[in-house]
Amino acid sequence: DFTAVLTNVRASKAEAVFYGGYSAQGGPMLRQMRALGLGSIPMLGGDGICSSETAALAQLGTDPKAFCTRGGSMLERSDQGQQFNARYRAEYKRDPLTYAAAFYDGMHMLAAAIESTQSTDTKKVVQAIANGKYAGVTGEFSYDAKHDLKSSAVTVYTFKGKDVVPLKSL
Repeated sequence: DFTAVLTNVRASKAEAVFYGGYSAQGGPMLRQMRALGLGSIPMLGGDGICSSETAALAQLGTDPKAFCTRGGSMLERSDQGQQFNARYRAEYKRDPLTYAAAFYDGMHMLAAAIESTQSTDTKKVVQAIANGKYAGVTGEFSYDAKHDLKSSAVTVYTFKGKDVVPLKSL
């Protein structure tokens, strides 16, 4: 029950609510926001609320004014991403889970490093990943001297009914 907190948010005349948790709480919070008259302000969140579960738990039909982000580019805009989504839906009879594409890319990047080094020696594999490039379904991966990604796409999503719909990749 977020009534006390949301009542304070309403009194503060906030322009948005940022929720940094998961769907199990984010969906009910969004529903309570609308019930308390906070329908004109958006809920913003990270990948923890970026699932159809949030929309289902919010029980809102149209334009809930909620936005979330996920790491990676819009899968729907690339052939590889569309193929990944189609294969996932065919295999598991549901939309891909929040981290499915990222885990898929991570495992394939690791496998490519093992294959290129012909070794499972940790130092060799880490070095191969650090010095290599990998093009996956969520984007391209290459690292700088500090082992940080050289670029990292982020996609902003919203909800249409119970669907999580991409708006823009940055």
